[in-house]
Amino acid sequence: MFMKVYLTCLALLFFAGCTSTRKANLKAREAYIQGQQEAMAQVAESKNPSVFVQGNVKNSKIPWTEGLTLSQTIVAAEYQGITTPRTIRLVRNRQPTDIKASELLKGQDVPVLAGDQIIILY
Repeated sequence: MFMKVYLTCLALLFFAGCTSTRKANLKAREAYIQGQQEAMAQVAESKNPSVFVQGNVKNSKIPWTEGLTLSQTIVAAEYQGITTPRTIRLVRNRQPTDIKASELLKGQDVPVLAGDQIIILY
């Protein structure tokens, strides 16, 4: 009787392990496929690099070119606001940097990189 219970427990542990391995393999495969899709999206983006602008603008996606600056991006986005914004937030690699619009208007321009996000705050 003891041996039968022991073997049953052992069998359950074995099959439970197989299920866990199967689930782990499935998750690993899904993660691999997601990584491949993200890599392909980055390649596509690198062929057509852009800068993204949020706020009262006509164009929210601006093609990035070498030497593009923040003020050039805002002009290309065709800012539609009635008043001058207070702050412009530049988000690069998920790190926000706030730039006073008054400093930008004084000529203290900032280079913009492909994939940057610009948020015009009022």
